[in-house]
Amino acid sequence: MDAVTTAAVLTAAGLHAGWNAAVKRQADPLLAVAGLAAGGVLCCLLALPWLPRPDAAAWPYLAASVIVHVPYQLALANAYRRGELGTLYALMRGTPPLLVAILTATVLQSATGDRLSPTSLCGVAVLCGGLLALLRARPQPGAALAFAATAAACTATYTLLDGLGARAAGSAAAYVCWHGVVQGSVVVGVVAARLGPGTLGAHLRAQAPLSLGGGVASMLAYALVLWAMTRAPIATVAALRETSVLIAAWLGVWLFGEPQTAQRWVATALVVTGGILMRVG
Repeated sequence: MDAVTTAAVLTAAGLHAGWNAAVKRQADPLLAVAGLAAGGVLCCLLALPWLPRPDAAAWPYLAASVIVHVPYQLALANAYRRGELGTLYALMRGTPPLLVAILTATVLQSATGDRLSPTSLCGVAVLCGGLLALLRARPQPGAALAFAATAAACTATYTLLDGLGARAAGSAAAYVCWHGVVQGSVVVGVVAARLGPGTLGAHLRAQAPLSLGGGVASMLAYALVLWAMTRAPIATVAALRETSVLIAAWLGVWLFGEPQTAQRWVATALVVTGGILMRVG
């Protein structure tokens, strides 16, 4: 992987951790999630005229993924309302590839033909150990863990759905942008119905730069990863992107004063290492 591609992937990792920190930093993370969704809708709408329409076979996957994204966004907001960025981000980023690997190797193996290599199996073990060590190093409230687990399960589910949907769409970029418009609109509508359109409207007006910036960061992070995958092996790009867990841990210390002991750093490093081994395996 050349230096430009490496820089792009590391930028994507930083942007992903950054928009999660922006959600955590807001007084009401649910409003922050809706603001980022609105910003993402605007970004995707600007890109749609330049992209083809996804093939019809992709729309059932897109619809199912959108349905799963709603509880994901709500769970993410509620997790950050109750717990720490560094630990919860690692759980929500580290657990989905573990769940996807298990599902792919068991339930979906006959359909996909995918098998876990010895390296991937080693990654599963290291990742599990890192997650357990992280929870022991910095216990979180039960409610925060429950919401983080819900978000992780939703992430694993929509990852599988989006992987199948992007393949069926004929254009991954078109799938991503149409998904961003539909999913973001639904999330904004759900939050408006839950908190009131007036409350959401006031937040969007007051936090317009943050909402737009967060939406741009979210879409740009994914676009950079897609671009990098056209220049370097997919597994290498996905592995390097796992550094977002370390970036989130650092942001937790810097922005929120979260204590980061040696034990916690080691546990976080194990999560990253396990994720990398699973990706390159």
